[in-house]
Amino acid sequence: MSINKKSPIVVVEVIDDYKVVINLGSEHGISENDMFLIYSLNKYDIIDPITDDNLGKLEIVKGIGKVIHVQNKMSTLESTSYISPLEKRVIKLKSPFSFENQKEILQELQAKQLPFDSIRVLDHAKPIS
Repeated sequence: MSINKKSPIVVVEVIDDYKVVINLGSEHGISENDMFLIYSLNKYDIIDPITDDNLGKLEIVKGIGKVIHVQNKMSTLESTSYISPLEKRVIKLKSPFSFENQKEILQELQAKQLPFDSIRVLDHAKPIS
């Protein structure tokens, strides 16, 4: 992905906890399935206590999103973060004709999509691989 935009990439609309719109579109080289890190910046610079170097502002990660819709000047991103279930469910089916004929079915519980974390208009975005 080669982005041709000089101004900051930001969230311009929050659709819901799982979908946001950024100010990049097809005219900036964006395609479906491109990935972005969404983050905000800490209010103050971080200073290295050993070297006294100014390390800049800390990026506070809000989530990772994938482009699901592209327009000329904007794109819709959806959260790609999921939490996997910690357990699997085993269902035992008993035969009505015998106590010996039991069938076990292993049922995996579905992963749950996670929302962006406290996402807001003007949060920053940057492309990731």
